[in-house]
Amino acid sequence: MGRVEAHSSVAKAEVRGTLIRRHMALRFRHGSIQAIAYADGWPRLWGFGLDAAAAGFRQFIAGEEAQGDDLLKLGVTAARGSLVHACNTLVERRVPDAHFCALQLLVDQVRVSCAGNCRVYIHRGNRPERITTRDVAAGGLLNSETRHYEHNIEPGDLILAGSESAF
Repeated sequence: MGRVEAHSSVAKAEVRGTLIRRHMALRFRHGSIQAIAYADGWPRLWGFGLDAAAAGFRQFIAGEEAQGDDLLKLGVTAARGSLVHACNTLVERRVPDAHFCALQLLVDQVRVSCAGNCRVYIHRGNRPERITTRDVAAGGLLNSETRHYEHNIEPGDLILAGSESAF
């Protein structure tokens, strides 16, 4: 695989004059695996939900079993399990959710697994192409099914991933 150059930009959301973390970007294996997430639910629980989902994904990717074609599928499943476990410790009626998207860059292909409303585009030449579906998911990790995509890539392709509000 050639060199992977990655850049993440995360802006805090302003809620009643206070800046709160609603988005996160994660990077693993020298940039060949990326994940983004954004929180849903009450703002006071955004960080709680993001941290729980990220912890599950991070723990799976760091484990010895994290290999093969199902790497992202299982990683997103681990993120979901970690978020469910964390939400079960709360007494809230409305628990936090997280929209989660993981990408894996291979030699000539990008693999994407998303739960919730995330967008991924490939920009080649002067033409952007959306990889993810335009269908709006009903929820994030807690209430939507994970969708999986594969797309061929070429040297020089630019891959953009983010929340709906990022685009």
